Amino acid sequence: GQHHCCEPMKILQRVDDFDELMEEAEQAQWALLALIGPEPDRKTGNVDRATLKRQWPVGCRWNHPRATRKATFAYNPGSKSKGKAWTKSFVRYGPSEGEKRYRHLLDLARVTLVFADASLLRSGLQQIIDSFNVVAVKNYYQPSMQNLLGEKYVVVYVVLSEGLKTPHICEIRLEEFHFYFAREKTTPEIVKISEAMCSIYQERKSIIDPAAIDYLVRLTLTRPKTSHALTVFHRQLCLHYGSLVVAWRQVFGNGSNLEFNAFRDVCQSLLCREQVVEFWMETDSTLAGCISLFE
Repeated sequence: GQHHCCEPMKILQRVDDFDELMEEAEQAQWALLALIGPEPDRKTGNVDRATLKRQWPVGCRWNHPRATRKATFAYNPGSKSKGKAWTKSFVRYGPSEGEKRYRHLLDLARVTLVFADASLLRSGLQQIIDSFNVVAVKNYYQPSMQNLLGEKYVVVYVVLSEGLKTPHICEIRLEEFHFYFAREKTTPEIVKISEAMCSIYQERKSIIDPAAIDYLVRLTLTRPKTSHALTVFHRQLCLHYGSLVVAWRQVFGNGSNLEFNAFRDVCQSLLCREQVVEFWMETDSTLAGCISLFE
């Protein structure tokens, strides 16, 4: 799509109803763990879910997972809680998608694979790609994907359908040993930053949502830095229209969502049409297929 300046593929869950989506995510979580960790029963060829829940509870590791023997262990963070899922959908996608915002939640069912080094991680990534129905891979080792915390990892989005009422997109995170433990150590500090931000708004007697502030703090720290090329593009928009807000109102339709065709036309008017897909994918980093003024 990048060569022909075509709109990139959208990656969405099939369910719009929040409660139904969360129920499916819980089922998908255990289906994902069954494919990642234990060996199946020799007689039935399946993994008993009751045994799996007992042997691999939330917050625990599974050493030498069968999905890839290159990994030292797999970590079960549990499916995303309803509260955090609702907050993410409200803050990130609510302005542009309204009631359809829940379908953009791709990390409800998730697991982390931890490797001793980058070489083993690369081999493990190939095994995951060969074994699962992969719809997208995001490489946060690339310089353009670096964030303020300096994290490096790979995210693979896979579709699971066997044993599920509706196919569900799940997240597999591949991470090196030292980055995994560094992330664990920084978590308390991020909590302190979030609490400090909440206290600032409380002192101003503002009506606040602590969960939303916590999400925005984590988003700011973990989202990739804006590339130099996109920064230059933003400056061109400001020079041409006065500000990004004015550009949104005048040429981007002033709606809740930005259409790819309108974005492409503006890029062409600023003589950067060949970079339209690059700019679109960097702005729409969650592969939602929609961009709001918030982004």
